[in-house]
Amino acid sequence: VNVLTPHERTVRLESKGDTLTAWFMVRINGRPKLRPQLLLLLAAATLRGQARPNGTCTKMGAAPLWWLHVPKSGSTFLNVVFRAGCPNGGLSPKPVVEASWLRRRIEGHNCSKNFMHFRSGHQPLSPATTPRTFVSLVREPLSRALSGFYHNYHDCGDLQKQTGVKGQAKYRASVYEPANRTKLLYYARCTSACATRMLVGLPCGWTPKHPGEALAAYETRSTAEDAALVPAALRALRDEERTGYVGLSSRFEESVRAFAQFANIQLIQRDFAHMRSRSIPAMIHQEARAMLQNFKFVDQEVYDEAVRLFERRLASCA
Repeated sequence: VNVLTPHERTVRLESKGDTLTAWFMVRINGRPKLRPQLLLLLAAATLRGQARPNGTCTKMGAAPLWWLHVPKSGSTFLNVVFRAGCPNGGLSPKPVVEASWLRRRIEGHNCSKNFMHFRSGHQPLSPATTPRTFVSLVREPLSRALSGFYHNYHDCGDLQKQTGVKGQAKYRASVYEPANRTKLLYYARCTSACATRMLVGLPCGWTPKHPGEALAAYETRSTAEDAALVPAALRALRDEERTGYVGLSSRFEESVRAFAQFANIQLIQRDFAHMRSRSIPAMIHQEARAMLQNFKFVDQEVYDEAVRLFERRLASCA
């Protein structure tokens, strides 16, 4: 406005993807002309784009939050998500691991409008509910699989039924058994595409076509059906990250700090609490990891893309 006279007007200024494209057109007595001041603004915009070639440092907008909780990927991150959507909601006596435990605070402080989805459980992303501010953490697939396997075969209902292990029961010492290749491979195939599936509106765990069939029958099960979902999952991840936030559970503290910058909130010490951090007995963990080392998880492509997006955010927001 300061560089325009009453006889001049700008045409448009817009952003396309990761590149800032600017049109500065003014008219003086009906004839188009570029003024030196506008050329300076255009140069500044161009230099800014070159300094951050992979994107801009996005900030949280007004759209309500959708917390996509991928199993075994950092439950306690929901505490900082809650504070972003309900800044006057106060603090629970200690950090929580279930979103439903905070519903009363959300409703009591008139914050419901700031959340589109913030509940316990692992509900997949719904493509129909927009606009929204997507927030999620993802985890390296092999580590996620081992953690889920030793948490009562988390999100693999058929394996739970066949072994008599209840999914939401307390951690059972009996589950910490010597590594069993048949069960491990079954579980790996069952949840190989957990994050991929959730990004396209499907539950984390695959449901077998013949529930109860011998576990060994699934050792050679193809993951091609789930792999076909990857392109759609990658598109969803990129689209959501443009206005939302994707962090990494393996870099929890960095993810908390980057989210605080995204949401423009002040951090407190309890935001870094990792209450469900547990240690699988070392020998059992090593054996199990070795058995799955060469397993190709469908989620690997989605995880690699999430790492790229996270690194881009750190570079853009430095």
